[in-house]
Amino acid sequence: MLKQWRQRVLAVLAGGCMLFSLNAAADGELSGLSVRAFIDPTTAPFGFVQDDLTKPQGLDVDILYELQRRLGFSFYDDRIFPLMRGQQMELIKRGEADILCGGMSATDERAEFMDYSPIYFDTGMAVMYSKERNPQIKSYRDLAGKKVMAQAASSAETFVRENLPDSEVILINNIILGYFAVAYGQADAVFYDRPILEYFARTMPTLKLAVTEEILGREDSQYAFGFQKGSPYTRYFLQALRDMEYDGTLDRLKEKWGVVNAEAE
Repeated sequence: MLKQWRQRVLAVLAGGCMLFSLNAAADGELSGLSVRAFIDPTTAPFGFVQDDLTKPQGLDVDILYELQRRLGFSFYDDRIFPLMRGQQMELIKRGEADILCGGMSATDERAEFMDYSPIYFDTGMAVMYSKERNPQIKSYRDLAGKKVMAQAASSAETFVRENLPDSEVILINNIILGYFAVAYGQADAVFYDRPILEYFARTMPTLKLAVTEEILGREDSQYAFGFQKGSPYTRYFLQALRDMEYDGTLDRLKEKWGVVNAEAE
C-alpha cells in the first residue's frame, strides 16, 4: 500500500506542476485562506496537550506552523484544535475540517473521503506490556488468552481482529486510558503504533511499561496529513511538505522531538 500512496501523491503533485510553473510558487501562496486544522491529542510526540489545553504541541503541530510560514494561510480562530480521531473523521466527511493530523495512518478506507499528503513518517505497530505483571510478553504471539486493548476504528483494531483470535479484545477511544489500564493490571497489553507507545513508556518510567521490538502492520501505519477530498488547495500543501522533506526541515523537526531514529527500516 505504501507504494500505491506514493504513486497517488506524485500524481497529485504532477497535476499541480503546470500551475506552479506558470505562477512561480512562492511564500504566501495561500495568503487570506483560513484553515480549520485538527490534531489528535493522544498521539505524543506527534500531538498532545500539556499545560494549555487550547494549544497542542508535538511534531505535527510544528509541521503545521512551518506550512503556515511557507504558505501564508491563517488558522481558524487562530488555533489548532485538539480532537480525537473518530471525531476528526466525522468532521472531514461533512466538509467541516481542512487538515487532520496527529500520527494519522493513511489507509485505503480513509482515502474514500479524504486526500493525503506525502507520507512523512514510516512506522509500524507493537505491543505495550507491564514489565512487572507480564514480563514474559516478547511478541504479539504471546497474547493468546490475554486481555488486549486497541484504539477503536484504527489499524490496530484491524490487526488484532485478524491476528489475535484467542485474545479478549477491548476497544477504547482514548489510547492513553489503555496505557494506565496495563500499568494497573486491568489489561495485559495495548496494541498500537510503536513510536507512540515507546514515547509514553520512556516519559513515564514509574509505570514500568515496555514495548516489544517487533514492527507489525507497517503497510497500514504510514503517517500522513489528511485534507478535504478534492480541495483546490491540497496541491499547495503537498508541494510545501515535499519541499520540507527535500530541504531537511522534516528531519530537523523529527530530531527535535526525538523520533529521527524511530522510523521503520
